[in-house]
Amino acid sequence: MRDISFIAGFTFIELIIVISVTAVLSTIGLASFLTYSRSQNLQQSGSTIITYLQTARAEVLAQVKPPGICTGALQSYKVLICCKNGGTNCPVCQSSDNVEMDVVCGGNPPSVVLSSSFPSDVQVDDPNTTQRSFVFVPVTGGVSGISSSVKVVLKNSVTNVSKTITVTSAGIIQ
Repeated sequence: MRDISFIAGFTFIELIIVISVTAVLSTIGLASFLTYSRSQNLQQSGSTIITYLQTARAEVLAQVKPPGICTGALQSYKVLICCKNGGTNCPVCQSSDNVEMDVVCGGNPPSVVLSSSFPSDVQVDDPNTTQRSFVFVPVTGGVSGISSSVKVVLKNSVTNVSKTITVTSAGIIQ
């Protein structure tokens, strides 16, 4: 017969300690992942706006007219930061997205070229955003209606971290 006191294995206390340490490390890892994910949402939304602004400026400087959309002379490209839930200085957007790029040709109404939505935790910080509509005009590539520079501030509603995008009257995006 075997003596029970010599059976190899882990005690119940040792198992509880290992499970507790694993749970604590998993919780820390999950919290870090969520913070990183929210930070990336904000960065991605800011990059989308910057890309739309740079694309609109490049297209208007090159005087590119989207085929099938634009007839007549190119008048402008517009980037609109839309107000889904109200707000100040809200442009009229044709899409239900947060940001859209329109082209205006030959006296026709604007046509949407690109549009995109932000993640639900990213919003435009209205008190700090000075402009929501950017009209790039041919030849100069500048932004019509801006005297010096304006800013768009995006804010993560969960972490309260913000990202500022500055646009000058010459169409320089920072």
